[in-house]
Amino acid sequence: MKKTKIILPLMLSLIICFSFSSCSDDTSGSMTEMSNGSNNSQNDISSATSSSPDIDKPDIDKNADFVLLLSAVPSETEAGVINAVITLSNIKNELSAIQFSLEYSSNVVEGIYTTNDEMSKTMTVVPMYKTKFDVSVPRFEQICVYNKASSRYDCMYVDLLSYPQAADGQTFKGMINDGEMVITIPFKVKSDASVGNIVKFNFVSESVKGTKTETFSGAVGSGNKTSYTLTDKDITK
Repeated sequence: MKKTKIILPLMLSLIICFSFSSCSDDTSGSMTEMSNGSNNSQNDISSATSSSPDIDKPDIDKNADFVLLLSAVPSETEAGVINAVITLSNIKNELSAIQFSLEYSSNVVEGIYTTNDEMSKTMTVVPMYKTKFDVSVPRFEQICVYNKASSRYDCMYVDLLSYPQAADGQTFKGMINDGEMVITIPFKVKSDASVGNIVKFNFVSESVKGTKTETFSGAVGSGNKTSYTLTDKDITK
């Protein structure tokens, strides 16, 4: 196969611009190693993908380049687990990277994914492309940090593959379709939580950003906030 062009300048600029400024205050947080593949074992999450999300919510900017639609969904397979499900939606330009910081109610839940290996599971729907041999290959990788002290996750999702050349019979397109990427971060309900407690999730202000594939320029995203009220099914004391 002919040589492909690696987009190292893009990766370097993305990693530099992405802020992990508060990671040092929590020794449990660290950047993930790059992971491969989707995580089909989390079937209870894939059903949350939305192809036509509600962008009329007051905290979503309709003029944004893309929307991260956030929902709080109790796990169908594990009691006492609330999933923050993030669906990439309303994309106006093809994207080769997105990033965000997600805050959560640390008085009610705590993060389950804290290590490199665990946080490699956050993409539950993974963007793919086909090689010239008609084989589908995962295209995006993740870099995530669990910041327990600040009650948040800092995450970046980047296309690290080289661009296939037309001469190889391959074509490359960035993410453009609703639901092409779904990110799921699970949270465990704390032992002292009670029925009626509210779990809140929201994106840190101005943390939702991305990179446009065609121009390698910045994209400004938007995301909503959401909440979930615990029921007796969520309490596992």
